[in-house]
Amino acid sequence: MKRPTTSLLAALTSAFLLVSCTAPAEDEVGPAVRAVRTTAGSGVPPLSETGPAPGGLQTAWRLGGDRGHSVVDGQLVIAKPEGIEVRDVRTGKVRWHYAEIRRHLIASTVTGGAILVATGSRKVIPDRWVSLDAATGKVNWTKASQGFTFPSGMQTRAAAAAGVVPALNGFNARILKAIDLRTGHVRWATGKLAASGCVIDTLDTAVRTVHGDDSLFLVPVGCGSKRWTIAVDPATGAERWRHAGSTDDAAEATVHNGVTQLTTDSESLLLDANGRELLRDGSTCQGECAFYAAPDRVFISRDRLLAIDRRTGKQHSLPLGPYSLLTMTGDRLYGLRDTIAPGLLAPGLDTIDPTTGDATTMPMPLAVGHHRFGSTAPAALRVAGGRAILTVRDTADMNWSTSSSAPLPRAHGPAELGGVPVADWPDACKIAPGVHPPRYLDDESEDAHIGPVKLTNVTCNLDVPSGTSPVTVTVAWVARTPELAKAYLPTAPLPENTESVHLGDDAFRTKDGIIMRSGRYIFRLTGTDTTALARKINQAHSTP
Repeated sequence: MKRPTTSLLAALTSAFLLVSCTAPAEDEVGPAVRAVRTTAGSGVPPLSETGPAPGGLQTAWRLGGDRGHSVVDGQLVIAKPEGIEVRDVRTGKVRWHYAEIRRHLIASTVTGGAILVATGSRKVIPDRWVSLDAATGKVNWTKASQGFTFPSGMQTRAAAAAGVVPALNGFNARILKAIDLRTGHVRWATGKLAASGCVIDTLDTAVRTVHGDDSLFLVPVGCGSKRWTIAVDPATGAERWRHAGSTDDAAEATVHNGVTQLTTDSESLLLDANGRELLRDGSTCQGECAFYAAPDRVFISRDRLLAIDRRTGKQHSLPLGPYSLLTMTGDRLYGLRDTIAPGLLAPGLDTIDPTTGDATTMPMPLAVGHHRFGSTAPAALRVAGGRAILTVRDTADMNWSTSSSAPLPRAHGPAELGGVPVADWPDACKIAPGVHPPRYLDDESEDAHIGPVKLTNVTCNLDVPSGTSPVTVTVAWVARTPELAKAYLPTAPLPENTESVHLGDDAFRTKDGIIMRSGRYIFRLTGTDTTALARKINQAHSTP
């Protein structure tokens, strides 16, 4: 067989580059609308259903400052003020983007391999819908706005599932229609969900916020002081159940695999796909009681982890949690705890055998929840491809960020400490020369327990000669390297009530005291006179 000539190889190479690379271009995609966009040649392969190996984790990539993040089919779909950006979850690199010139993104969503971009010349009401192929960014169709959508999980994300987007023709509509995102056609329309004198209410609703996977569309119906939440099957438009409420009893809702958690100011209710009650209790977590619906069981976090049989309703309690997020990969359940142990900065990622209740834990390489600087809330957790992919939202400015955590090389220390040996953790009562606990305190120190690992004297009250009261010092975390420790601290712009101070390698003053990094060590100091002690601690633990 003849070998290809040099010119043939060059031609083949050029053809490959044309298919696989993208280049920005301005395209006419409709009357009087110009778009700047790139496309990709093909999709990304599916992520393997595997979690990270036990041990330490490091941040592979992190992206933030956006209006919305969704991880779908191996891609991160990012909502920006002007359009959509799609990145590869493996690398964090841009695959394609779409934006319309001098127009605003009002809503977006992804389902059935397609992405909806609803835009407008004003920032409130969309006048244009564009459907894009999720894998390549190529335009499927463009139409005038098909109606009002329902927010889901974030301000700019529209509810969508089973390849359709539910929409209303107007503010006083009583009929819901489903737009096929691939074709642009109406796939189904409901009968009148609201009785005469009542409307499907997209503004003053029975449900304050809906989170989850939209495996049921939750439709709010208002009629005077009464409110109903109606669950509609995305595939058919059939009504599955309705729940009565009032204007004074608005609920937050989370939907996953057909199971809905409704949380009001007074109770929490768990309903299966047919509206059958699986659980009713007095928890008032306002949508933050994590749960995951597997095919046979529902796992829900309270002060313990509850496993509820979806067929029988039988409950089984496991001494785990509480968790801010739950997810499942393969035959393992994963739970995110805001802190791996009280007082410590690192969150805990638990790997749980749902049959036996056995669990192991490892630290995540960034702070989340109320242990993070600023007002943040964990929003979504995906464990796949040997990584943990975490999305958080800032509750103050509604910005979103996503990080991908990958395993570190194996180390001699326990997995619970990210591979750092227990002996590397300082004794907080002996943290600096010449500083000791006051003799008159009986409870001057606290230990930390992380699974089988015990850390002695993680927190200690210390006498400061120049102070009028003891300073409480906590060894908040010890990382493998200074760079890994730095990942737990805030970056510019600094959150509210946080200011940088000149102590150690990095230090910040918050309403809870001073947090200081000295090399790979992070310390928290609380008291009226912390500066002198912080300098002594830094001298003893800073990296040469």
